[in-house]
Amino acid sequence: MTAAIQTSLTQLGRAVENLETSVSVAEVNIDATVKAAKSSQHELFSAPSKATSNSNGIDPKILAGRLDSAIEKVEQILRQG
Repeated sequence: MTAAIQTSLTQLGRAVENLETSVSVAEVNIDATVKAAKSSQHELFSAPSKATSNSNGIDPKILAGRLDSAIEKVEQILRQG
């Protein structure tokens, strides 16, 4: 395996670890938000929140598509090398 591929795979591994950590933190934040929402009175006149994105404005379907694409590219590179 070339050095460039090895470096890229190492960086990808770090990125995945960072993503997993971010997801864990987001899950904790969501749990806390849901718990707080259940314990408080519901606002009847507020606008509904977007169901397609999280508080950072990231659409989970778009993120999943990008990750799938990146994984496919890495698999193609590994098949060639």
